[in-house]
Amino acid sequence: MILFVALSWMILIVYFRINKELFPPPPEPANQQQQQGAKKDAAADNQDQADQEQPQDQAQKQPANPPQQQPTAVAKQPRLRHSLGSLDPQSKSLIVVYFDSRGAAVERVELVERDRNQQFKYRNLLRESGYLGHLALSNENAGGCRINLVVPGSPAAQATSRETPVKGLTVGDIITRIGKTPVKTEQEFLAKVRASKPADSIQIQVQRDSGGATSTLTFNATLTENPMELIAPQQQLSANSVAKDGIIPSFLLGLSKAGESTLTGVEKEIASLPSLRESNWDVHFPEGKQPAIEFHFLIDEQTAQAQGLAGGLKIVKRYTLTNTYHLDLDISLHNQAAKSQKIAFRLDGPNGLPLEGWWYSNKVHPKMFRIAGSRDVIWKKPKDGQRMHGGAAIYKNRQKEPKLPGTSVVDSDGDRPTLDYIGVDTQYFAAILLNQEPSEGQKLQPFDVSDAATFQVDTRTNLKGKNVRTVNSSFFVISPTHEIPVGKKKTTRYRLFLGPKHKKILKSYGLQSAIEYGWFSWVVKPMSTILHFFYAIVGNFGLAIVMLTIVVRGAMFPISRKATRGAQMMQFLSPEMKKIAEKYKNDMEKRSRAQRELFSRYNYNPFSGCLLMFFQLPVFIGLYRCLSVDIELRDAPLIPGLSWCSNLAAPDMFWQWESAISWSMITSRETGWLGPFFNILPIITIALFILQQKMFTPPATDDQTRMQQKMMKYMMLFMGILFFKVASGLCLYFIISSGWGIAERKLLPKVGTPEEIAEKARKKVIRSGKNQSQRNGNARQSAGRKKKGKKKR
Repeated sequence: MILFVALSWMILIVYFRINKELFPPPPEPANQQQQQGAKKDAAADNQDQADQEQPQDQAQKQPANPPQQQPTAVAKQPRLRHSLGSLDPQSKSLIVVYFDSRGAAVERVELVERDRNQQFKYRNLLRESGYLGHLALSNENAGGCRINLVVPGSPAAQATSRETPVKGLTVGDIITRIGKTPVKTEQEFLAKVRASKPADSIQIQVQRDSGGATSTLTFNATLTENPMELIAPQQQLSANSVAKDGIIPSFLLGLSKAGESTLTGVEKEIASLPSLRESNWDVHFPEGKQPAIEFHFLIDEQTAQAQGLAGGLKIVKRYTLTNTYHLDLDISLHNQAAKSQKIAFRLDGPNGLPLEGWWYSNKVHPKMFRIAGSRDVIWKKPKDGQRMHGGAAIYKNRQKEPKLPGTSVVDSDGDRPTLDYIGVDTQYFAAILLNQEPSEGQKLQPFDVSDAATFQVDTRTNLKGKNVRTVNSSFFVISPTHEIPVGKKKTTRYRLFLGPKHKKILKSYGLQSAIEYGWFSWVVKPMSTILHFFYAIVGNFGLAIVMLTIVVRGAMFPISRKATRGAQMMQFLSPEMKKIAEKYKNDMEKRSRAQRELFSRYNYNPFSGCLLMFFQLPVFIGLYRCLSVDIELRDAPLIPGLSWCSNLAAPDMFWQWESAISWSMITSRETGWLGPFFNILPIITIALFILQQKMFTPPATDDQTRMQQKMMKYMMLFMGILFFKVASGLCLYFIISSGWGIAERKLLPKVGTPEEIAEKARKKVIRSGKNQSQRNGNARQSAGRKKKGKKKR
């Protein structure tokens, strides 16, 4: 145990040293006026977004046979919100995708797969409030907030009213009251909803315009748990957060080359052309077997020629959803000019992925001595392993080179750049861009790019400490330049994986490399298999971890028994060691010789306990990685029905003391040593460690040993700080393992009296000598027979 703790402490020191060298504190901004200007620009952007928010009475109603419309100038289109997928438990939807016609972007993605109890399989662990459904609310000048979107199957869509036979809230309703509280703004309404709990019933009063007449209706809605938000447009870290994160939607598109115009500097699209990212696109609903939505953007001939293009250009983004964890994206470029045109585009990746567990979890970087963040960019090239740009590295590159659009992940070696995939990776979820073409078994089909790069989406520059891990990381790809003939189109097809990092699910997409096991993958994978085997038997991961611990300790029993026997012998020999130390105070050579003779007399090897540590350390790291990457343990309770220790992949979170103890050095998520929750299992773990140390450590024989034992006591306190935020499943393993060790020590027979031990050692030496003599005799007889055989020949 002492060697194990010492080695763990050495690893910690090396980790902090590497972390300090690789990620020094970012420099303070040189120009405060630039920061103030950036804040004003952000405020102006938000105001512009609010100005473009227009009412849409029937935006969500999708006609069965939508009329074919001629493309019109995009600037005249209203801003609309739409969705694909359903929250109905009877539907087969696994994801619900929310779209914004501004930029033809993905605004939000929710994971809505159900378990056998018809509950969300992946719920939002950061939000314990009730869930009404995303309504894309906008404030009304006269007070209240307008509903711009209602997803089928959501609690809002299932709401009932005695005043109308029509079921559910609808697009265009204006919310004026929730319960007995008047509603003036969107923020007031959301605050009341988030103060509720799942299964609560709330009353919502709305004003509905029907045929020119306005009526007041009251609906009753039963709230549910919140589904996991894989992509969310706004995420705030805490009340003390310096900025909101993820305010830009995902999968925005811009032209990177059109005629003779190309991107320059940090531009995300050609500035002289109408903005594809900030304009409202025309919305269509094409017919087909699978639900789909199309966004059309037209650059008319007059506008195009004024900017140096050969003629008009129409861009179409088509999203198609199937009952899987992916969304297909087709980007079509239609040449409406009188001659061919050379066009290329830039497609941004997803952003605003969840920050769940960012303050306690530790992901593994594929490269040694590199540190991963909470939202990292991963990619894979043909005939190459998966690579990663950690969030901290992306932030560091942004601070070092703010005038560059990003950090390229494509090698300029003269070959045509291709990628198997590129995506944003979190601990348990991922959003990955790959080729839509059919794959050959598990072999991914690469897609062509002219460049691909990682970049920081948010504009924060003053992140310090652990906050660097919260960087909103993403990527962009730039397509090859396509020469499109007159009247023709060029379509590029992508597939967007949006889902959990489950082994079977990832394997079906050829993305199994997205799970990073670290150095001890040869331990993690079999341990995960055994753990799931036990779970299939008992149906509880807490019991499965207990059973796994028993199997591991049982397999190591011969080694641990030898180590325990060695510890007993060390305690037994402690008085003799003390006498030798006193006798040879000033002669280290004689002291060492006397100690060796003592060990030889009793046949004792002082290093007999080291083997246990070298076997136990890979098991410890393997189980830690198993808990960190296995999504099945996420939200798995130790005791079903209790809120305490309801997630074995996270700390047990007995009491949230962040608000009660306002000491940021201790309880802050960003800078606290212990984190915002008081945890019980780490305290029990360290208490058992200290008990083992006190029970099994022999008395000190000299001042040096005495000092070492005192240092070990203080080191245990530091170990308590390190263990305070580890997964509760790992603490459970150590508690059971420590209990096994204590029982093993108590149940093993005593070593005996000095005479008995010396006699056993003497007999063992005699037996060893007899065996050696017998082997030597057999060797001489064999050599004699060989000599006789040679003489006869």
